[in-house]
Amino acid sequence: MGKLDDVLAGINRRLYKEYQDYGIPAEDRLFDQLDADTTQKALADATKARRTLGQVDDRNASRFGVTKNSAQQVNSDRRTLLSTRASSADAGNNAIIADEDRELNTMQTLMNQGASLRNAAQGGLGVAAANEQAKESAYNQANQQYKSNVTGALGSAAGLAAAFLI
Repeated sequence: MGKLDDVLAGINRRLYKEYQDYGIPAEDRLFDQLDADTTQKALADATKARRTLGQVDDRNASRFGVTKNSAQQVNSDRRTLLSTRASSADAGNNAIIADEDRELNTMQTLMNQGASLRNAAQGGLGVAAANEQAKESAYNQANQQYKSNVTGALGSAAGLAAAFLI
C-alpha cells in the first residue's frame, strides 16, 4: 500500500500545483470582472430615475398651470430627498447582494470542478489498486502452481527411480 499512498500524494501535489498555476489566476480574473463596481452603477441609475421623475413632475405642473407655494415646494423637496435616499440605499443593497450571489455561484462552480477532478483521480487510484491486487494474486497463484508442478515432478521422478531399483 505504500506505493499507492505515494501515487495518491503525487497526484494531490500535481493537482494543487495545477490549481496554483491555472485555477487561482482564473479565479482572480473572474472576481475582477464581477467587482466592476455594480453598486456605483446602481446608484447612478437611481439618481437618473429620480431626475427623470422630477422632470416629469415639472412638465405636468407647467402643462396644467399648477404652481407650488413655498410650503408645497419644501414638502415636495423632502419627499424627493427621502425617496432618493431610500431608492439609492435599496439599489446599492441590491447591487451588493447581486455581487455576493455571483461570487458565491462562481466559487461553488470552481469547487464543484475541483471535487470532480479529485473524484476522478481517486477513482483512478481505486482501479490502479484493484489492478495491483489482481496482479499480485495472479503472481501468487502462478507461484503456487509452479511449486506444485515441481513437487509433483520430483515425486514422479522419485517413484520411477524406486521402481527401477526394485
